[in-house]
Amino acid sequence: MSKEFLPLSFDNVEQSAPSLLPLVAMHGSLSLELAVQLTGSSAEELFNEAVELQASGEAIAILDDRFVFTAKREMRPFVKRMGQDYLQKYLIGRSAAELLGKGDVVAVEAGSTLTIFAQHLAGVPVSSVYTNCLSLSAIVAERQPELEVHLAGGWMQSDGQSILGDEAEAFIAARRYDWGIVSPNAISVDGVLYYGTEEEAAFACRISARAQQVLVLANSAKVGVKDKAAAFHLREADIVISDDGLGAQGRKLLAGEGGARRLILAEIDEDSPEELVLLDL
Repeated sequence: MSKEFLPLSFDNVEQSAPSLLPLVAMHGSLSLELAVQLTGSSAEELFNEAVELQASGEAIAILDDRFVFTAKREMRPFVKRMGQDYLQKYLIGRSAAELLGKGDVVAVEAGSTLTIFAQHLAGVPVSSVYTNCLSLSAIVAERQPELEVHLAGGWMQSDGQSILGDEAEAFIAARRYDWGIVSPNAISVDGVLYYGTEEEAAFACRISARAQQVLVLANSAKVGVKDKAAAFHLREADIVISDDGLGAQGRKLLAGEGGARRLILAEIDEDSPEELVLLDL
């Protein structure tokens, strides 16, 4: 007996749009504009949904025109972090390099923002750089051979970029620095810098404790978000550099009462992409 198979048709299958909470959890920080595009909902509907989720205890908050995830997230691979918000990180790094002076001794931790910052640091006549970032040390040493570059010992994190552990912490705690430069994974709504691991947070705290001036680099998508390990509070930072995508609430969080002493916003202008240099690591 033969069987008759009807052709499959998806014409009448209703495709459901993604809901807000999983999207925010995946991105960490999601602009209202992008949320509208991804969900197909109106801005008003999304704001109402976020308010209801927040009232029910879900890990979501509204900061300016962004939805931010306020719970711990899984650490993303280094290569993916390098590609995300590259332009903002590049311009933030350029602004950071402009603050450094001739003969300065600088401590820099590892991270995607600071790896991008390395190409700017290589053009500044500081006297020496101390870091736990493999890629940063290689970039600076290659482009400015006369500069002293000191790389921490210890164990290498699985991302292949950062060296951590007791030996690395002892290395960075052994001297004083004119500048200590860090770039956390997230800055929570209560002003705490967060990292993906306890070891990363501990290394950042060592830099903060030994630097005359503490410089925090964080693009606007990191503001209001939370990660696994707390480091130190913004009030311990002298300067925070973010980008001009940061709204009024985000600016107040970074440099308002209880925040850093100074906030610098890197401007994203039409000429920026023309000078952008993508690193091939």
